Amino acid sequence: MGLNKTLHAVGGYVVIRVQGRFLERFLNVCTKRNIYLWDITRLGEDALRCKVSLKGFRILPVVARKTHCRVRIVAKCGLPIAVHKYKKRKWFLAGIGVFLLLMLSLNLYVWKIDVVGNEKIPTDILLAELDKSGVRVGQFRFRLDEKSLQNEIIARVPQLSWLWINKQGSRVVVQVKEREMPPEVIDPSQTCDLVAKKAGVIHNLNVRAGQNLVAAGDTVQEGAVLVSGTIETEGVGVRTVHADGEVLARTWYEKTQAFSLVHREQVPTGNTKTQWGVSFFGHPFWFGKGDPFAQSQVTKQDMDWAIGNTYLGVTIHKNVYHEVTTEETPMALDDVVAQGADQIQKEFAREADSQAKFVKADVTHQQIDEETVEVTVIAEYIENIAKKVRIDSGTAEGADG
Repeated sequence: MGLNKTLHAVGGYVVIRVQGRFLERFLNVCTKRNIYLWDITRLGEDALRCKVSLKGFRILPVVARKTHCRVRIVAKCGLPIAVHKYKKRKWFLAGIGVFLLLMLSLNLYVWKIDVVGNEKIPTDILLAELDKSGVRVGQFRFRLDEKSLQNEIIARVPQLSWLWINKQGSRVVVQVKEREMPPEVIDPSQTCDLVAKKAGVIHNLNVRAGQNLVAAGDTVQEGAVLVSGTIETEGVGVRTVHADGEVLARTWYEKTQAFSLVHREQVPTGNTKTQWGVSFFGHPFWFGKGDPFAQSQVTKQDMDWAIGNTYLGVTIHKNVYHEVTTEETPMALDDVVAQGADQIQKEFAREADSQAKFVKADVTHQQIDEETVEVTVIAEYIENIAKKVRIDSGTAEGADG
């Protein structure tokens, strides 16, 4: 359907009104003479409106006389009509030609770069890596080799598992997929110690290999060796092993955070202001002033000019500013303390080991002023604090035991 409309627009067509008592006969004769009519709309018992090509329109007078119908032109449309209308305005046509030539020339370069699919890696970092490889605004787009760029950027950014560059006119869409980074695993053939990845009081040990250096009830600091991979046996001497096992310890998390005793909510007033802008090949221009309100929420919309998937280098920007006012509602002290403590404990749960067991939490608070209260939470967990560290590494890097 879209192709037919394009062909009709290029070839030109006429919107006509046909009136007479024998409209069905008129349509039948047009069909027999291969005169294509479309968008036929009945206007009553003796009238209809339709569209016909310029070639078909030249034959219609004969059909109209034969069927005793009257044909009247309602509108003339299409490229030939426009050319005929402006053929005496040579400078106008020349300007259109220069504009189209300029658009086609500028479309050979990259004027917009979009990165999609990234969640953990900031877009700015990916754009910087793309720039190092030559993917930048103003670059001749036919010089971009998608396959080589893919290998080059993935080699420099190990957090990426997949990348593809899709050229759409003067816009380049970079699609990425981030890699799920597995925790470091030490080869069982390598010797290592089990060290504490955080401070705590030893609760229980389950050692499968290595020599215990701590016992239940001992207090250890972060980095302390819990199970040694170096074993000295009387009569045998010193040997090294791959220390393995779990060391459960009581750990504590403490945090103090301020919370407001007043609930503030932004409520729209109904007043809005729209600002328009346009970007030509990466250079934005704005019309009128921006946000006129003291408090507002903005809705942004970008509309790219494109033919199919081919970006033409022009983007229309629409920013709608919605004025809001802040409504304040006092909250009960106990409710704020409870909500604050719950929020802090959720943060502790994310920091603790995934298999950690929650023991208890002590919550205290102190009101700072009429609108602020400080909530302090001390939470106790039992969790595995052992981390494997290579004996020959001399560093604190390693894998969880």
